Amino acid sequence: MKSALLIEEVIIMGIAAIATETESKDERFEQVALAHMNSLYRLALSMSRNENDAQDLVQDTYLRAYKFFDKFKEGTNCKAWLFRILRNTFINTINHDRTRPQVIHLSQMKDEEEKLSSDANPEDLVFGDLFDDDMIPISVRNETVVTDLCVCPCAPLQR
Repeated sequence: MKSALLIEEVIIMGIAAIATETESKDERFEQVALAHMNSLYRLALSMSRNENDAQDLVQDTYLRAYKFFDKFKEGTNCKAWLFRILRNTFINTINHDRTRPQVIHLSQMKDEEEKLSSDANPEDLVFGDLFDDDMIPISVRNETVVTDLCVCPCAPLQR
């Protein structure tokens, strides 16, 4: 009977120690890491150039920092540690987005299919939207047409 009570006391003491350790980890994390939230947000905003992405990046940074807070050494530079986590998270996100297949909406596919199925000139399909008629002055367009018609690609036009 005494051994059963002794085992219960040991288990209760172990649970209390774990609870105390968790509370102290939470308190230490709040004191040490949360003080740098504004600096992290400013860096994330300058890196991502988007407010929503910056907020997500800071959230991911704090999630990883909390997860690995037991690896953080007391007395070292917590701000630099958090900045390194933020930088690595940003780079991993970019690499992940780069390797992800590009999503094309069905409406875009139908537009492209209609362009390709028409009897249009292939050059017009490729270069049609590249140059707008208003972009090139009329005198330059006329000189270009005359040069192309005369088959004089090397000779400059005399004015």
